Amino acid sequence: ARGFGRCPTARQSSPPSRPWTAYGRSRCATVHSPCRSPPRKGDDASMPAVRKAVIPAAGLGTRQYPATSFVRKELFPLVDRDGFTRPVLQIAVEEALESGIEQVCIVGQPGAQKDLLAHFRPIPPELQDKFRDKEWAWRQSRRLEEIAERLSFVEQPRQEGLGHAVWCARKWVADEPFLVLLGDHVFVSTGPARCAAQLL
Repeated sequence: ARGFGRCPTARQSSPPSRPWTAYGRSRCATVHSPCRSPPRKGDDASMPAVRKAVIPAAGLGTRQYPATSFVRKELFPLVDRDGFTRPVLQIAVEEALESGIEQVCIVGQPGAQKDLLAHFRPIPPELQDKFRDKEWAWRQSRRLEEIAERLSFVEQPRQEGLGHAVWCARKWVADEPFLVLLGDHVFVSTGPARCAAQLL
């Protein structure tokens, strides 16, 4: 990714510009409510709380070739604002969880589950001795375990676009409103509230 996109705060009164992402300007995360009409202004109280998020992560990453020959684009590392290096996918998952989302579904290519979910595991036993005196690493390890408990995985059998990827998660979503974040886009709020939290 070229850097962090900017997401407008809810306090802005003028129409915001779209944030920058790896592919230029793009839309922020969106909230979907299947089988329901969009809530009218002032009617938000009738909409159930958004507990689920879907993160499409099945793209082939052809625009990032040759790097994606070896690393999935969703696992490209970025130095986060707190100084820790995390893959883009983890940043997206934490954006959802820290905005109040309870469950996250990653939609990936067939066979990608092992690679994508393998990141969200604690320090393996054979490496624990190397991290003996690194408390910061153990905190990150525990955080990964906590995140793993909230994750599910769904396959997108054919790469037929973003809409199809979201459609593949229809059974997992069931009849609940849900948040969609992209697995290779990063947004940074200009205010104290996270971008996803502003939508929710």
